[in-house]
Amino acid sequence: MAGSSMEAALEAYKTLVTDLVDLSQNRVALITYDDFAVRRAPLTHSLDELLRPAKSIEARCFAGTEIYPALTEAKGLFEANASRKFVLIITDGGFGDDSKGRPLSEEMKANDITIICIGAGNGVDYNTLEGYASSGMVYTIKSMDELADTFRTISERIQLKE
Repeated sequence: MAGSSMEAALEAYKTLVTDLVDLSQNRVALITYDDFAVRRAPLTHSLDELLRPAKSIEARCFAGTEIYPALTEAKGLFEANASRKFVLIITDGGFGDDSKGRPLSEEMKANDITIICIGAGNGVDYNTLEGYASSGMVYTIKSMDELADTFRTISERIQLKE
C-alpha cells in the first residue's frame, strides 16, 4: 500500500474507532499484515489503546499479501461465547497463497465470525474477496479515500453504534 493510501486508510481507521463504533459496547483490535501479521492494539474498549499505534504504522510494499497470519491472529482474539464477532479485512491487492487462508476463513465463518472484506483500487480480485468474506460482506472502492464512507455504511449495516 503506497504512502498516501496508507495515510487515508489510517484516517479512516481513526474515524471508525472514534465516531462509528460504540466502544462502551464493542471491543476493537488493530492487526496489520503483509507477509506477517502484527497485533498493534489488543481487543479493547480503550480509544487511547486503539489510536496510539496508528501513529507509527508505515506502508510496506510487497508483491503479495499473506492473509493467513492475519486471520490466525484475529481468530485468537475472540472468546467462544462472544455474541458478535467481526473481522474487517482491508486490502489493495490479493492475498498471495490462499491454501491455508481460505480454509481458515471457512472455519471462522462456521464459528459465527463474520468476515467483511474491503478491496481498494484496481488490483483487487473481487472473486478472491468473495471467497473469504461472509455472504454479502464484500465492498469495493476505487481508492482508500473512500474507506471512511465505507466504514460508515458497514457500521450502520451491522449496528456498531446506536
